[in-house]
Amino acid sequence: MIKSMANKTNETTSNRSNGPFVTQQVVIITSVTGGVAVLTCVAALVLVLALKLHTKLVYRLAAYQVLTSLLFAVANCLNLAAVDYHRDNATNAMFQFAGDSATHRVLCQIVAFARMYSAWVKLLAVVLVTCHLYCYVVRYNNLKRCEVVYVLVSVLVPIAICVVPFAMKSYGADGQWCWISGENSHQLKMSLWFGPAVFLLCIVTAAVAYMIVVLFRRACLESNDEFHNRMRQQHKKALLQLLPLLAYPVLFLIFLLPSFVSQVYGEEATYAAWLDPVNAFFSSLLSTSAGLTLIVHISSVWCATKRSVWRLHRDQRCDARCSS
Repeated sequence: MIKSMANKTNETTSNRSNGPFVTQQVVIITSVTGGVAVLTCVAALVLVLALKLHTKLVYRLAAYQVLTSLLFAVANCLNLAAVDYHRDNATNAMFQFAGDSATHRVLCQIVAFARMYSAWVKLLAVVLVTCHLYCYVVRYNNLKRCEVVYVLVSVLVPIAICVVPFAMKSYGADGQWCWISGENSHQLKMSLWFGPAVFLLCIVTAAVAYMIVVLFRRACLESNDEFHNRMRQQHKKALLQLLPLLAYPVLFLIFLLPSFVSQVYGEEATYAAWLDPVNAFFSSLLSTSAGLTLIVHISSVWCATKRSVWRLHRDQRCDARCSS
């Protein structure tokens, strides 16, 4: 989850969250980029359904990734409705004072749970799909029957993780966000999200790099044997089809790292002025990149297919003229 810095005391958190225009910047960035992220993911899913690509396993797995990104984007946008704002007439800046209203406290706790849950759903979906691809590409094991297991694990397991802060009453307003707050918030964030997330993403990113090397070597292997040449063409096609799925773990790790760094070095108050808006931007960019990657991939494959059909028809017309 793209989050702002942890703070040792509630006073530090209050000082950080009540900066003159920080809250206003976070609201604007989350509104604009969050809306773009939701629209992009919805467009990608509609494109998959319109072209009936969901019948193919590769595109169905990619659609799962986009669907979890959509859930993550919606949960982040809900943060706007869960915090209470007022405007300072002197500075014309918006300030957060979540916690003064019982309604906003409860709503903020619900949104915090939703953000934590959606982040873990996306993380487990990325990890499980990458494991599936590794078995398929490297081990030649087709685990198509495990598709339902992937969905159930990524949906049910995060519940057990997300109830821990809820049981400890640690969900609430943390700076500009509804997430884990309180005296032990830093330890909970590192143990329940940042630590496991960075560890798992580093492993699957290394697996992705290895799979790309394997597929690239197979696709470039030259041979005079007809069977091996046919297999080489299949490996080229597989590499093209798997690119979106291979990109998701890398993108997730890239967009999580700024938040992880801010969490590790978040005790420094000098980071507060600019880090919250940056984290808000990267949080939405993670979901936007998932939908945009699938849209670009489908468009490129569709254009390549159209070009191949056009060339085939052109060759057939040329053959017909020559024969006549």
